[in-house]
Amino acid sequence: MGEPLRTGRLSRLGRLATLGPRTAVAALRQGLGAEDSEAVGQVLEETLGQLKAGSLKLGQIFAQVADDLPAASRARLGRLYAQAPPMPGALAVLDSLPPGAFSSFEPEPFAAASLGQVHAARLVDGTEVAVKLQYPGVGEALRADLDLLGRAATTVTGGGALVDVSTYLTAICQDLMGELDYLAEADRRDLLAETLAAWDDLVVPRVHRDLSGPTALTLDLLGGPTLHQWCDSGASPAARQRVAERLLRAVVGPPLAGVVNADAHPGNFVVREGSLGLLDFGAVRPYAHADGLRALLEGLLITPAPTGCADRLAAAGFVLDLPTARRARFAQQVADVLRPLFAGPYNFEQRSAMKGLGLIKQRHPLDTLHLHLSSDAIALMRALLGLHHGLRRLAVPVDLAPALRQVLECAPPRALSPR
Repeated sequence: MGEPLRTGRLSRLGRLATLGPRTAVAALRQGLGAEDSEAVGQVLEETLGQLKAGSLKLGQIFAQVADDLPAASRARLGRLYAQAPPMPGALAVLDSLPPGAFSSFEPEPFAAASLGQVHAARLVDGTEVAVKLQYPGVGEALRADLDLLGRAATTVTGGGALVDVSTYLTAICQDLMGELDYLAEADRRDLLAETLAAWDDLVVPRVHRDLSGPTALTLDLLGGPTLHQWCDSGASPAARQRVAERLLRAVVGPPLAGVVNADAHPGNFVVREGSLGLLDFGAVRPYAHADGLRALLEGLLITPAPTGCADRLAAAGFVLDLPTARRARFAQQVADVLRPLFAGPYNFEQRSAMKGLGLIKQRHPLDTLHLHLSSDAIALMRALLGLHHGLRRLAVPVDLAPALRQVLECAPPRALSPR
């Protein structure tokens, strides 16, 4: 088990200060060898993994946007998706559940992340389940991180793609506060399952509400490797393309029905025979811009570019507060960066739309300051960032246009009532 959770603001700040992130990133970009890159990644993994809460979430985001880091460092950071150090004392949460509920319970967790760790267990009827237990004191640690991580995000990442990570990290931490209630997460699971019911190859595990509470959540166990692990398994290009299409539906389908699963990183998906399983529903939330997102995606699929890109972005929650001409120019540049994704097979490992968006920010820094994101847009950006990283990890050309058209045709109507 890892060390006890640091909950004090000064204690967490002191631990973060030991990272020296600017020095590490600068050194990596100067061309350190694989061994040194592994060592730097290990420092980041261990420090952020032990801090948990918002600090660990920062590490997960960094793993998704740090395209320029050596592969060894990215691999170490990727362990933060579900392989963070476990926490002593989490088993005490079991005392809140009915006695005798499990015929067996594995004391060592098989997954650990920002707010809790997951244990394998078996019910008395033989059902295999996953039991997520919240870390003791994680709420206090998260509140401390709210005061710290905006600055830390800018330091660690040096900015972001089109929008700095520091711009929306505070919103992510605030959303994490809502994820502390596991009974609310069970409701969010039901909401997501409703939007994915049209696709038999997307699996959402059943919740056992009688064995769940505010700090414990019991679900059916979905066997198989996470997407992050599976990408290193040597699977064939055809198998990877099938998984890529399922991942696209799992991430883009729900927002078109008025729901977004913001935490769509590769550690929250399980690759199974003929299906893709979904894990962790704390970041599922209503998305009020479904019609705008549909119009934006349909516009990106049309060649040549349609007019009204800025209006389409605004309808999806991305508002440009600029004079008309500058607004149109800026929005058109965003569309021009995104449209190649849909113009035939696109290999996310070899090409990066994120870098293209970053170039827009470098060329027009003042205009970028006038890009305002709704809370819906921030959640959608998180989801799409996870999708981008997952497709990058799959490392095969993906023809997004026909797959996306299928999602647009099959996504359920926006008739869901938020719980």
